[in-house]
Amino acid sequence: MKKIFLILGLIFALINSAHADELYHNISIEDVYNQGDWSSQDEIKHLVNEYTLFLELQENVKMCPIELPDCITCYEDIVRKILKNFYTDFDNSWSDYINFKQSAEKAYETPSCHDRLSGSSGSMCYVDTMQYVAELIKNYATVLLSNRKHLFAEYYPFLHNYKP
Repeated sequence: MKKIFLILGLIFALINSAHADELYHNISIEDVYNQGDWSSQDEIKHLVNEYTLFLELQENVKMCPIELPDCITCYEDIVRKILKNFYTDFDNSWSDYINFKQSAEKAYETPSCHDRLSGSSGSMCYVDTMQYVAELIKNYATVLLSNRKHLFAEYYPFLHNYKP
């Protein structure tokens, strides 16, 4: 009789452990769902996926090349992904970014190309201007990511348990 109870107890324990919470990047989706005002568990998984993308883009900023024009292309690709995935109205945001970049190019031409004493012109003028612009685009991407990081930390503290 004791053996039957022991066997039944083991079977029951195995069944219970099989129904344990599934972890998604070390986050219990079911626990988060039960503790918050979520419409579905898929919504939580989507947020975790956004966090994964955020971490990837944050790392990509550090990995961009330093040479022109490759660094500008890299930073611009990151800005595009941030605006497309984390912000509303991509078309207007992207248009605003393009206008911002063009204005920065014009503004940085002054110190790079129009200084009376240096006499810079030609390709060096362009290179100097674009180095300033590259740094500005990098800073813009960093600000966008910093804003996202703040929102994740403030509104979704369960993401602290995230593991890739």
